[in-house]
Amino acid sequence: MRNASAPPTGILWPLLVMVMGAGAHAAETLMITDIPAEAVATDSKLLEPLQQVGDVTDTAPDPETLKKTVDQYEHSISELQQAHGVFYDRIGEELTGLGIAYRNLGQYPEALAAFNRALHISRVNNGLQNLQQLPIIEQIIATNTATGDWAALDQNYQYLYWINRRSLGATDLRLLPVIDRLAGWHLNAYTLAADPLSFNHLLSANTLFLDAAAIIETNYGPYDQRLINPLYGIAMANYQMAFHAYNSGDYVDFRSSTTNPNRLELMLEEEGAIQELISHTYRTGKMAMLRVIDINAHNPDMPATARGTALIYLGDWYLLFNRRSTANETYALAYARLTESGMHKDEIDKLFEHPRSLPALQMPVVNQLDDAKEDNDNNYVLAKFDVSKTGKATNIEIIEAKPADDELIQRRAKDAIRATRFRPRLEDGQPVETTDVNIRYVFHE
Repeated sequence: MRNASAPPTGILWPLLVMVMGAGAHAAETLMITDIPAEAVATDSKLLEPLQQVGDVTDTAPDPETLKKTVDQYEHSISELQQAHGVFYDRIGEELTGLGIAYRNLGQYPEALAAFNRALHISRVNNGLQNLQQLPIIEQIIATNTATGDWAALDQNYQYLYWINRRSLGATDLRLLPVIDRLAGWHLNAYTLAADPLSFNHLLSANTLFLDAAAIIETNYGPYDQRLINPLYGIAMANYQMAFHAYNSGDYVDFRSSTTNPNRLELMLEEEGAIQELISHTYRTGKMAMLRVIDINAHNPDMPATARGTALIYLGDWYLLFNRRSTANETYALAYARLTESGMHKDEIDKLFEHPRSLPALQMPVVNQLDDAKEDNDNNYVLAKFDVSKTGKATNIEIIEAKPADDELIQRRAKDAIRATRFRPRLEDGQPVETTDVNIRYVFHE
C-alpha cells in the first residue's frame, strides 16, 4: 500500500487557497473519517518558515566572480596548510567560505566536501561536541536543502540537536529554538517522505514537543504562556499519527512504517489496535488543547481573542474526529465566552464569518518548497462549492483549471475537497450553511 503521506504521482506538493470575501485561507486539510489517502491539501502561506541559516544565494555574485573567489580560497588554503599544517583552525574558516562559493555555483558535491573537511578540522581542534562546529553544520543543512537530500538533511538536523543537547543539558532553555526547528522539520519531512518509514518523523516530532513542554514547565511552571506552542505541536503530531494509522489499512502495514517496533508495541499490542491508537492520539491531542485553555484561564491578562481561539481550536479537534455535536457545543461556548468578555459582536463575527478547512491550527515548519516559483507557473484548479452546517463540502463545481483539459488534477482536487472537513460558518454561535465558497488548488510539479 502506498504511504498515505506520499504525494500523488507527478505532484510534489498540492496547495489549497480559499478565496471567500475577506480572503480566508485553507490550511492543511485532513480528517479521520472518510479520508481518501491522496486527499492532502496545504496552504503554505499560513506557515511561517523557520529561518534558514547560512544560505547566501540571494546575494551571490555572478559565476565568473564566484570562480575567482573559489580560486582565491583554494590558494589561501594551500598556503595555510604549508605554513601551519592541515588542521590549522583558520583553514576551517577558509573551507567554509569555499563551500559557500561552490554552493552558489551549484557545485553541491564540492561544497559538501569543503564543509565536511571544515567540520573535521573543528572536531580535531575543539572536540566532537564543540559548539564552534554549529555554523558549519548549518551550511551543510543549507546544502542538503538545496539538493533535496532529505535523508542527509534529517541526519544533520538530528546531529545539530545532539550537539546542542550534549553541550547545554537536557533542560536548558537555549534548547527550545533548536527543538522547535527540529520538530518543525519532522512534521514537514513526514509530508515530504515517500518512503514507508515516514511515521518515524511523527513519533520524533511528538517527542520533541513533549521535551519542549517539559523544559518550559521545569523552568517557568505549569501555566506559563510559552507552553502553548509545544502543546499545539503535540496535538498536530498526534492528529497526523491518527491520520496515518487510519490510512495504513492493517496492523502489519502500519508496523512496517516505523523502525521502532518496540516503541510502537507500547501503543499497539495486537492486530486490532489501530483504532485504539487513533483513540489514544485523540485523547492526547484533546488533553493538550484543554491544557491550553487552562493556561489561558490562569493568565487573565491574555487577550480575549486568545481564550476564544483556544476554544475554537478545541471545537475543530472534535470536528476532525467526527464528534459534531460536541464540536458545535464548543463553538457556541467560544462565541458566548467572547461575548461575555465584552468583545464587540462585529469582531466576534469576523472570527466565524467564513468556513475554514481543518486543521486550521498550523505549526511553523521548515519549508522545503521552491518559494521563488510563482503560482502562475504551476497547474491549478479553481473550484466552487457549498459548505454544510456539519462542515461537509457539497455541490462542487470546477470553474477554472490549468491545463483546462487535465481531468486527472480536476478529479484529485474534487476528491480532496470532498474529503476536507470544514469549520462551518457560525451565526450567533450556531453553524449555518455557506454557499459559493471558492478554492484555488495549486499543484507544484
